[in-house]
Amino acid sequence: MKELTDVKEQQYKDNLQDLKKGNIITIHLDLKKTAHGFEKQRRQFNEIATFIKFEHGNVVCELLKPYNDIKIVEVPIYYTHKVANNIETLKDKYKQTFKLV
Repeated sequence: MKELTDVKEQQYKDNLQDLKKGNIITIHLDLKKTAHGFEKQRRQFNEIATFIKFEHGNVVCELLKPYNDIKIVEVPIYYTHKVANNIETLKDKYKQTFKLV
């Protein structure tokens, strides 16, 4: 039980538990077991999404550029990185990188 407490404390220190609904995050989405498994992946954080909620220690989020068959995903919390509080405050470099413009 102490190990779980230590992990949660470390997540708070790393701001991993500091997400609120509507925050914009980059995520590492592993597509190997899907129909998109052979697409080239160039960066570790390969998708941009809107945070929805925490569920079972994971992050549930909605992709800003969804695939035909994938729109809402659940990823481990350590596969996420907060980049903006909302879409209006998202920096242009992220908009250009993920082709949101």
